[in-house]
Amino acid sequence: MSERFEDDDIEFIYWGDGNKPPVKYVEEEVKNERHYRKVYKQSKRNVRKKYVILKREVFNWVKLIACAIFLAFIISNFIIINALVPSSSMEPTIMEGDRMIGFRLAYIFDEVERGDIIIFKYPDDHSQKFVKRVVGMPGEYIEIINGMVYISNSEDEEYKTQLPEDYLTVMPEGNMDKIRIPEGSYFVMGDNRNDSEDSRYWNDQFVSKDEILGEAIFVYWPLWPQVID
Repeated sequence: MSERFEDDDIEFIYWGDGNKPPVKYVEEEVKNERHYRKVYKQSKRNVRKKYVILKREVFNWVKLIACAIFLAFIISNFIIINALVPSSSMEPTIMEGDRMIGFRLAYIFDEVERGDIIIFKYPDDHSQKFVKRVVGMPGEYIEIINGMVYISNSEDEEYKTQLPEDYLTVMPEGNMDKIRIPEGSYFVMGDNRNDSEDSRYWNDQFVSKDEILGEAIFVYWPLWPQVID
């Protein structure tokens, strides 16, 4: 003789003599099966939940890293210039080996001024970046006599003015014949005047406006941040 018990697609079959049907036993088994099924479903839900949380966490990290890389690209290519100074031509304002930051947007709305320290593409080789101080402005005449820079707006010798250069710490030497700076271009020199390859010696002597990458604003290494002046 057999007895069949069904509950939620769970089927139990009991074979006995019919005198003592194992109802209690079957009820316990059904109860245990329900419990196991509940625990199993809960475990699956927990695993699925943890997987979703982990997936969301990984996605958030990937998104954060991607945003950081994109932001760094935008900043380094359109806002700032990170440059290493390889020579002593700008000492003592900027020392050899200094790392400095330049501001690419400095001349979007403002004009270049005399005395600005600029980062620019070397006129004789655009693959190189130089940093020098603006000494002569567009349309001016410039000459050097015994190391002193003279500026005028005409070829007339009576109207030339000696340029005050308080940033120089060593008496400059040398001479250069009077030349006219083209419109839209600048004459640049290093602060370490006697040890600087600059507009005095290049084949293309002048830095055009479109060759200027930005203005040098501060040194951040190797000591502490200091404003460039």
